[in-house]
Amino acid sequence: MTALLDTGLLLAVLDRDDALHAISNLALEEEPEPVLPDVVLPELSYLVQRELNTAVLVQFLRAVAGGELRIEQTRPADIARAADVLEKYADSGVDFVDCVISSWRCSAPLRHS
Repeated sequence: MTALLDTGLLLAVLDRDDALHAISNLALEEEPEPVLPDVVLPELSYLVQRELNTAVLVQFLRAVAGGELRIEQTRPADIARAADVLEKYADSGVDFVDCVISSWRCSAPLRHS
């Protein structure tokens, strides 16, 4: 099963002071074909600039643009499923990005790059 990367993992990878930095790096290195959902990029970019700095963000974006991570695009059906989950679990605090990633897992056999 291919790993879908989320914001928390990638933020820990990029933040050398994060308590989960080492284990997050190891997890990413061990994954043969990690996939970066496109919806993670805006959220991660915001957090990296707020928590770290622009230089870290630029280095990460250049690595992604250079093909170090495969980006997969969110589809309209993913957004519709995310909206359904957000509506159903409105009181839970679940966020949009997590709902999209979850919808990908539910439709994994149907997704092809």
